[in-house]
Amino acid sequence: MVRSTLRRLKDEKELLIRYANLLGIEGDSWESIAPYLVMSQDAISERSDGSNVFVVPEVCLRTDASAEKSRRLALALLQPGTRYASDRVFFAPDFTSLVENWQSTNTNGTPVITKGVSYPSSLQRGKSQGIIGADNVWLLDLFTGGCEYCRQMGDPNAYRIVDTTIYEGWNRFSDEQMRRILIDLPSSNPGGAIVERFLDTVRRPEFEYLLENTRRRGAYLQAIANVLGLPEVVKMEDVIASKQFQQALTQVAEAIDPTEAFSFEGGTNARDFTPFVYAEELALRDLIGAASCTGPVREDLPLNVGVLKLYRKTGQNPTPITWYTRPGEFPQLNFSDGKSKVREVISSSQNEYLPAFLQENLVRGSRMEARTELYTVSQLTSSLHELMRQVQKTYQQLR
Repeated sequence: MVRSTLRRLKDEKELLIRYANLLGIEGDSWESIAPYLVMSQDAISERSDGSNVFVVPEVCLRTDASAEKSRRLALALLQPGTRYASDRVFFAPDFTSLVENWQSTNTNGTPVITKGVSYPSSLQRGKSQGIIGADNVWLLDLFTGGCEYCRQMGDPNAYRIVDTTIYEGWNRFSDEQMRRILIDLPSSNPGGAIVERFLDTVRRPEFEYLLENTRRRGAYLQAIANVLGLPEVVKMEDVIASKQFQQALTQVAEAIDPTEAFSFEGGTNARDFTPFVYAEELALRDLIGAASCTGPVREDLPLNVGVLKLYRKTGQNPTPITWYTRPGEFPQLNFSDGKSKVREVISSSQNEYLPAFLQENLVRGSRMEARTELYTVSQLTSSLHELMRQVQKTYQQLR
């Protein structure tokens, strides 16, 4: 049986308590914050005949928003009908903030959710200067939850992938380069100066490998989006040049010493560019109507805590977040791999939850019909390989 979501969340309880406290939930123990956590399994109720009924968790209804909007949004976020091996997770105050903001806009549009995608993890280790060939198939779960959200909300444009690979520059700059970017900033538009210096540095010949990987990953992200029917990928190279981004970054520079804001805290290689993520969230509200963001809880939670701390320092309203869980890591599989390789990975993986996780994502991506029992290895292999083939072909056209 797959390890329960609650047990996995308890592994992150210290950070979850910090995040909850920053949201205004009081308490310093797991017992004090757990009632405010909602996950996909909370939206499933089993009847006496063994059938499942989808329900809205009571804590999601503690809002002035209409019950219909709360129901619709809760089911679109939690996606209980496609859950096999992972859960969607959020804190109730984030949900109520999102649904109340949706109702207050008085429009037919739905809340736009964004998902940032970073530099290839295989190249982050050891700060490799290698160039990716074919990209990793397990990028799919960054997209498919968004496909299901769009379907449930009846809006094909309600989920946007954001290509943030350019942020990797912060992890590659020397101490001297960082110092030149962050000190002696002008009093007028310091955020704009940081962006200009960042771009001047990352475009140096020594970082051409990073820019090439950014181009290649960007093409793969757009290829996946095209094949799955999602909107155009947002490129942060364009967003950081906007006045909205630079104004938000200026808020950070005025609230906290930039050398402190960009300091590396350890644990993940994302926390040192927290100010960029803060500015990204605020800028995307204006540029594409972004209302919320999502990401894997284990990987994104440290970053989310850091960004929420910046919101508290600047006095801005934070962006609501929905997380999701993953049942471990899977063997390397690239979009260019053949069908025999796909079958081998699915059938011989040491992670016993891979077939269920794969089926979950193929269902969410509308590549397979939802059903209670698992599909066979042959069926999963055929469906996944066909998707991989389409993505690889589209990537070659975009390159």
